Amino acid sequence: MIGLGDQIEGLYRLALDSFNLPLCNNFSVNHVSTNTNLTIPSSAFCQSTSDHSLFIKNTNTSFTVLLVYVDDVIIAGNSMLEFQHIKSILHSSFKIKDLGQLKHFLSLEVACSSQGISLCQRKYCIDLLTDSGYLASKPISTPSEPSCKLHQDSSAPYVDVPSYRRSIGRLIYLTNTRPYITFSTQQLS
Repeated sequence: MIGLGDQIEGLYRLALDSFNLPLCNNFSVNHVSTNTNLTIPSSAFCQSTSDHSLFIKNTNTSFTVLLVYVDDVIIAGNSMLEFQHIKSILHSSFKIKDLGQLKHFLSLEVACSSQGISLCQRKYCIDLLTDSGYLASKPISTPSEPSCKLHQDSSAPYVDVPSYRRSIGRLIYLTNTRPYITFSTQQLS
């Protein structure tokens, strides 16, 4: 669970008309971007230094977060009034569609409760196991022996390198919600 201080009032997803917003970094905090007409006052939202598509507004009465990904905007916070205000700003600049409560985003399943936000990749994991042919495998508590050292041997190299790389990439993405497989995935990559 990811706690955001006060009780989360909602987590919403909006879809922007992709013809009007070609890239997520054209969403500008302190000036009008050359490619869009959207402006958000810099006094209201601060752009995150660690993720330039994340915008944060923290006041005495509310906490609001905007996450922009290509033509999607995720709004999270504790004030429905603030959500309506943001939607009206976005709607004045773009054709938007309110997709309601966030349930799925980038293969993450999202559940909101009074205790916080829960992220899950259950379906993504099942799809990964199905695609690799390991769905019927029995689970173990440790994915690999921590003392296991990989070394080069005389066996033939793996034939389908793109498939291997794709599988490793999918495992790396799975570490978002399953950090305990990080060591094994890093050893294989």
